[in-house]
Amino acid sequence: MILNAAFFEHDGLRFRTFAAGSGAPIVFLHGGGSRASNFRRMMEILAQRFHVIAFDLRGFGETGADPGRPITHQTWAEDVGAVVDHFGIARANLVGWSLGATVALNFASQFPARVDRIALLGAPHPDRPTNRALFEKRLSIIANGGTAADVVAATFAGIAQALSPWVLEHRPEALEQVRQEHLSHDVALAAKVVDGYATRPDLNALLPKVQCPVTLIVGDADRTCDLAGSQELQRRLSHATIEIAPDCGHYYGVEQPDTVARLIAEAFGEPHV
Repeated sequence: MILNAAFFEHDGLRFRTFAAGSGAPIVFLHGGGSRASNFRRMMEILAQRFHVIAFDLRGFGETGADPGRPITHQTWAEDVGAVVDHFGIARANLVGWSLGATVALNFASQFPARVDRIALLGAPHPDRPTNRALFEKRLSIIANGGTAADVVAATFAGIAQALSPWVLEHRPEALEQVRQEHLSHDVALAAKVVDGYATRPDLNALLPKVQCPVTLIVGDADRTCDLAGSQELQRRLSHATIEIAPDCGHYYGVEQPDTVARLIAEAFGEPHV
């Protein structure tokens, strides 16, 4: 299945999108430091039964940012609305990974009529603030004139620990895919994006407003956003279930895309993908 790549204009920016298939719509929201193409394999599988859409969030990938305006969780949520409007979607299923999980919950809490179901991959613990240590290290390197390659050289050993031991041993190409993704980062936007992370809304305030069914998919080796976080989210959401992805760390789209695609399809009512 070929993903159709395109751009559309919103809020003075060009947003990079990928889309394929037909049927019930699924909008994918990627994690911090990533981009829409991380979902490629899952989208190719799910496009057999769904209309799949992904886009580079503001400040990531090939979607830029207004230098005169901050990036916030609110702007990321509003951008989701612009994407579903662009594709003529009244109600969408959302898949949010890591940062994208919070964006999905924020959007659903504000615009419940636009969301049918949600699947969250590696969602953050509602009581744990964003760990800024790694981000601050990256910013320090960039502030001293470092390039994306310099950042990767200094920090990638820690990033590699986010993948499962099984994947590191049996699928080294997955680690290389993550490394190439980090090498492609636009360091000029790094500080603006990190400031955006800090605007994460209080999840305890917005979770009661999320009334649609939520499936929490968590890798059994995800040390970044572990099972305890999903269990806490489940307790605070009105309609939530948990599914475990075996031999999977935090990079769901490159570690176990086939398994995760099946779990997403089941969450959205198509068990045979």
